[in-house]
Amino acid sequence: MIEPTRKTNPFVIAASVAVILFSAVGIAALTGYLPKHNNDSEMTTPPPSEGPRIAERPQDLLGPLPQPGSRPVSQVPPGPIQPSVCADCGVITGIRLVEKQGEGGALGVVAGGLVGGILGHQVGGGAGKDLATIAGAVGGGYAGNEIEKRATSTQIHEITVRMDDGRSHVLSQRANPAFRVGDRVRVINGALRPF
Repeated sequence: MIEPTRKTNPFVIAASVAVILFSAVGIAALTGYLPKHNNDSEMTTPPPSEGPRIAERPQDLLGPLPQPGSRPVSQVPPGPIQPSVCADCGVITGIRLVEKQGEGGALGVVAGGLVGGILGHQVGGGAGKDLATIAGAVGGGYAGNEIEKRATSTQIHEITVRMDDGRSHVLSQRANPAFRVGDRVRVINGALRPF
């Protein structure tokens, strides 16, 4: 029995030929058999004499690679590394407790003068009594002023900080400092901060 022959659709034949041609052109382009042509390259690529030379190979960008067994050449010049100077940084060089004398006011003078005047009035008689009253008032006023100064005196801590740039600061604070001599600190707006 003879089998009938089948006819191939012409669209399948055209598609097969197109795939074969497309594959052949792609293989030719990848292997370098097909010349490259770019219309934009004439406008964007400067002539060799007008601009810097563009490296054609990645090795040209990096320069010569070190050979095995050779020591790399240092690009940084040798020498000590200079630390940057911190404008508000320093080291505590001294802490001392200082008694700051208070200020006398009118209250001490008046109270002392009254007490001194009353005590001076008790001494002597006649003109001597008046003199003793005045001397008692003056002496009492001075004594009252000194007593008030001592009563309002406070103890403060003077902290000396040698700054990184060579300057020296003396800061005062009433509270016991949380730092010790040799601690590294920052001086910000007149106050000590940990580094």
